[in-house]
Amino acid sequence: MADTKMTTADWALLKYFRPDSTTDNLGDPDRLSKLLMFRAEAFRRRVGAPFQVHCGTGGKHSGQTHGQGLALDGHVKGVDLLDIYLAAEREGFTGIGVYNWGIHVDVRIGDPARWCRIGGKYFPLDAENFDFLRKKYNVWAM
Repeated sequence: MADTKMTTADWALLKYFRPDSTTDNLGDPDRLSKLLMFRAEAFRRRVGAPFQVHCGTGGKHSGQTHGQGLALDGHVKGVDLLDIYLAAEREGFTGIGVYNWGIHVDVRIGDPARWCRIGGKYFPLDAENFDFLRKKYNVWAM
């Protein structure tokens, strides 16, 4: 399903995301994975607050998972970082990256990946690094 792209009929089934959104930067909506967008919809419902998309298929992330329409970057304002991360886990995203600006979620094919970026360097998303990020960068809960 990850290779199946969104259709007009698929977009009509979503409540929180639209291909012509002026608030989300989805990039080219015709290139977005159906699996990605339906998981993003479920993620949005689970966190109970808007998931503001910064990057879909375009921008500086046009390669790899973004370029294939398999990834979104964004943030959820007013929700604790741990709750955001757990919602992404529960909705089955195979790639989850945590940053000071928000979260990357994807539906990559292959082994799951979890990471964070601290001070410009990438690290595994383990308990120690997650706790550091949560204390230092939990800007969404403000």
